Amino acid sequence: MKLTIYGMHKCINCRETIELFNSKEIHYDFIEITDSTTTMKEFLKYRDNEDLFINVKKENKIGIPFFIFEDGFKTLDINKAINHLENN
Repeated sequence: MKLTIYGMHKCINCRETIELFNSKEIHYDFIEITDSTTTMKEFLKYRDNEDLFINVKKENKIGIPFFIFEDGFKTLDINKAINHLENN
């Protein structure tokens, strides 16, 4: 199942996610949100429109890493992402 992760290499949570996924040989596409205005806009479209980000915005956080699966499942929780991979 295709997995896309939006994040930043400078973010410790994103780096830990990459390390964990690599150690488990989990395949993913990583989108560095600061690479271009196009990728930033792509991420912000999710952040501005998904209920998943309500608390993130209230807490003045960014909301990365952000996991999107090809079946439409989205989460900010690494454990939920891994469970989704294992159960599908």
